[in-house]
Amino acid sequence: MDRTRTARLRALCFHRRRHRLTLFGRSVVLIGCELLANAICWIVAGILFGGRRETQPILSLSLLAWVGAVPLRVRERMP
Repeated sequence: MDRTRTARLRALCFHRRRHRLTLFGRSVVLIGCELLANAICWIVAGILFGGRRETQPILSLSLLAWVGAVPLRVRERMP
């Protein structure tokens, strides 16, 4: 009786395999996390530099640097 019970438990454990994300799913999660981190950084920068008039040009320069750096990074990866 005890052997059949342990055999059933083992069968149940092997039947319940962990579902892993596919490569596409992991890529989507990674890009989503990067976009979330980027949004958080921009929100913090907006709070820190957008409130006062003398620090608003710093926020403008950081936006300009970010927009200019994205095409450069893409162009470097292309053959």
